[in-house]
Amino acid sequence: MVTDRLYELAFQYKKTKLWEKISDLQIFAVKLPNGRTGYLSIMRDNGFCHGVCLYIGDEGYWTFRNLWKEGGRMLYDLEYENEAMGLKCLQCAFEKKDMLSANEYEEIRTYTRPHGIRLTGKYAYPRFWKREPYCLPWKLQTEEEADCLCQGLSAAIEMANFLEGTTRDEFYLEEINGATVEIPMLEQKDGAYVLAMTRLPENEPPRWPEPKQYNEIAMASLKKARREGTWQCQIMRLMEPVQDDPEEIPAFPAQLLVVDVKSGHILPLAPVVCYEREPEKLFNKMLEAFAQQGVCPEKVEVSDEMTFAFFRALSEKLGVSVAMRDRLPELEAAREDLLDKLDMDSDEVMDEFNALLNLLTDMGGGKLPKEIDRLLRQLENEGFLQSGDLDQLERKQPKVKGKGPGRKKTANESYVISVSLGRGCYRHIRISGKCTLWDLHSAILDAFAFDDDHAHAFFMDNVKWSDQDSYYTEAIEEEGPTTEKTRIGSVGLCKGMAFKYMFDFGDEWVFQCKVLKVEPGDLGEAVVIKSKGEAPSQYGDLDDEWDDE
Repeated sequence: MVTDRLYELAFQYKKTKLWEKISDLQIFAVKLPNGRTGYLSIMRDNGFCHGVCLYIGDEGYWTFRNLWKEGGRMLYDLEYENEAMGLKCLQCAFEKKDMLSANEYEEIRTYTRPHGIRLTGKYAYPRFWKREPYCLPWKLQTEEEADCLCQGLSAAIEMANFLEGTTRDEFYLEEINGATVEIPMLEQKDGAYVLAMTRLPENEPPRWPEPKQYNEIAMASLKKARREGTWQCQIMRLMEPVQDDPEEIPAFPAQLLVVDVKSGHILPLAPVVCYEREPEKLFNKMLEAFAQQGVCPEKVEVSDEMTFAFFRALSEKLGVSVAMRDRLPELEAAREDLLDKLDMDSDEVMDEFNALLNLLTDMGGGKLPKEIDRLLRQLENEGFLQSGDLDQLERKQPKVKGKGPGRKKTANESYVISVSLGRGCYRHIRISGKCTLWDLHSAILDAFAFDDDHAHAFFMDNVKWSDQDSYYTEAIEEEGPTTEKTRIGSVGLCKGMAFKYMFDFGDEWVFQCKVLKVEPGDLGEAVVIKSKGEAPSQYGDLDDEWDDE
């Protein structure tokens, strides 16, 4: 819904360079065509772009205000990111050419050519955004939004005119803080802007959604269920936006992570979209999941206000103790594991899933246990699995059981092995079974740009420092199989198998390895076929010192 009027005002505003005269916190207001009050913050050139943000009404103002601590100090790091995701505003931002889509670039050129506008400077291209809480910045969707942003740009241009040749104090453009009560407001009367003062919103609306309705049957089941365990819980955002319709704003789904402290069991819950509008969806999924397990939490531990508000109803209806803690170590470990899974591509996910189903099938004597099959069907119904996936999965691949020397040995195979060093940093290496573990060791170090200046070992039972199925370099192990003498095809790798590679026994760099594929034939020397994430520095601060020399 971008109009010629929006482009016209955007280029007029750019000429004022208002961002050089006032700061982000020197906000002012404008009376909008729909009668509501809009609050204008001028985006300064912060290394990304500059422009105008229009926050409409009390709810818009408070999403801006929550970005700043008392005294005008901005939030940092994760705290800032969380608040920034909750912004509700309209924006005109001037950005670089390479940030535009082909359609956006052509649209801007269609306007500038007949108007004789020459686009110069680092940030020369106007883009118009709508920001909704926990959604991707998106295009304007209605004429009313375009009209409001036009009024905001007009007011910004007029404020630049007011400030021309004057000081900001004459117009009370102070940086807002906890004591600020009034700010300037521009309102059109008889075709001209009039400057007055308006009061800032005093009462912050509720920041976090709370479920007001619930599944009464599931709640009644929990009242009868046994009280058991302390559960650590957190509402987190999945960073893969969901969009059911091309015109719909892509939203970041909300995922409730619920972990039993004693057992580490994670309650199976599907994510939901539009949590802010309908928190009941997520709340009822949680109730039903606990009811299916016949358990009601004895205590819930959370570490943030959003999750605390979510569980308030459970506390009031069932008397469950809900406590705030600074850190939730068991949940943090489960979250890291979940994020690792989300970092995998679809092929990796299906490979892991196949391996798990094969294992369960073997344990069930050739078919899945009824309870597991029922759970998988539930996950399919809730959207974790696409319809038909379960019927296509390879459930009956032959498995090679046992450890160490008892596993199948073959040199006429090649393997694709995923090697991870922390979340989001991994390399996929394809290597022949005729190569040695020493060759794999060298390939891993090359892939992560490490120097080969320390001892190493492989722990094929996936247990660090295990002596049950381990292979050390000859410098450590003089007798028995060593990495130099052991061919990869002789250690019995199979699809889905996990093992550890350790380098430098002092610093203990532990690389997690997993066999993704087993391919027939000798495919030659080690090759990195996929790489993601920047590897950490092998020597820490010493690398920086050497770079400076």
